[in-house]
Amino acid sequence: MSLSGMKDNSDSYCKDGYLIVFNEDEYNKNRNHKIDIKESINEKGYLVPSRGKFKQYFKKYSGGKYPVIGVVVVGNNIDLYWLQGPATLKGKRYFMHPTKIDCKVDNIELKNMFDKFGKPLAVDNSYKLFKVKVCANCDEEFKTSDSITLEGISYEEKNNSKSIIMIFSSSICKWIKAQTKEEKIKDLLFKEKNLIFYGPPGTGKTYFARKYVFRSFYEVKEVVFHPSYSYEEFIGGIYPTARRGRLLYRYKKGIFFELCEKAKANPDKKYLLFIDEINRANLSAVFGEALNLIEKDKRGKEVELPYGMKLSVPENLHILGTMNTLDKSVAGIDYAMRRRFAFVRFSPNSGLFIDSDKKKAMEAINKVLGEMLGWDYLIGHAYFMEGQLEYILSYKVMPLIEEYFGGDHEMIKRFWKRVCNRVKGEDGNIVRDVFLELYGYDLKCGSKYNLSDKKL
Repeated sequence: MSLSGMKDNSDSYCKDGYLIVFNEDEYNKNRNHKIDIKESINEKGYLVPSRGKFKQYFKKYSGGKYPVIGVVVVGNNIDLYWLQGPATLKGKRYFMHPTKIDCKVDNIELKNMFDKFGKPLAVDNSYKLFKVKVCANCDEEFKTSDSITLEGISYEEKNNSKSIIMIFSSSICKWIKAQTKEEKIKDLLFKEKNLIFYGPPGTGKTYFARKYVFRSFYEVKEVVFHPSYSYEEFIGGIYPTARRGRLLYRYKKGIFFELCEKAKANPDKKYLLFIDEINRANLSAVFGEALNLIEKDKRGKEVELPYGMKLSVPENLHILGTMNTLDKSVAGIDYAMRRRFAFVRFSPNSGLFIDSDKKKAMEAINKVLGEMLGWDYLIGHAYFMEGQLEYILSYKVMPLIEEYFGGDHEMIKRFWKRVCNRVKGEDGNIVRDVFLELYGYDLKCGSKYNLSDKKL
């Protein structure tokens, strides 16, 4: 298989990454104690690279711009493992979740590739690091699958050097697209300096930041804004302190001031201030003079604060906030603050669910919510992640819908009847049964009924 089946703009379907290659034969030369790294794969399917070199390289490169996407073990046969998720640290060992890759590529062809290309990492040549481009044809319909196949390998030559292109089955398309989104958002944050994730609750704004964005920064400082959050906590102010029976007043720097000084002292490192629920505070009052300093073209300029302190915001300090668009009890972001930030919307994603009843119920609920109340009232996928559908509807979703409609029973019945008729079949029966148990009212929908929305 070649890249000819892909669009000209193949970056849409490709992702750069690293492969770490472990050569058992080279490692075991002149050693009394022979090892078999495949023995590290235990009965649960975890790959446990407990050996010092492997752990050292994995830790070093997994946090970089390109992720470690696979491990190759070269021995009598060549075995490839796909790392579908990031490694977790448990005790002193790294536990990764590998999937054995089926290979349509001949062993000899793979061995030649590993012999000719790659950067040796160890003196004995037992470890090598490969920069690869992982590609798949995502034009066609693809399904998430546990089975991953290496369909072929290719090379592209730029600046008198060859890079390896590994072409996989379409089962990795979701990973490629997710990673592409991650890179785009990080690039946007680096370019704009200030960014806000916004959207309905439960859409993964904070989760995405912690999983994909934090690892690109040397230091991350987290803070949660609330209505009583003040300028003194954020920038700095005078605080009373007791000393030897006397009350003294001293200037104490706030979280933002301290992070600015750290970033200025280390200009080669990137710093991030993460503000959860950024719209819950009075932003103009909290930021004060820093409102102007966070602009891209005013970075590095100094302003004098009360009490003689001077503040400047360096280029290597970035600000990321999250904002729940549903909560109308807090003030919105004023236009002066808004123009200093770029915004990325997060929406509910039903494509994350393999469970078809959750997927259909979530899509139906959000479709009706969008029609009746608007986009800000959609329900995020996080509500549906844990538990059976009956449990989720009973204890999470139906109480939330009741709050949305202010306890108006007629509107609540109308809403759920429309949802039930959209879901239909057995899944419609689940909605009907849960509603009957909670409210004592039969929606008269589901597989026994076939009402259209027009009759409601």
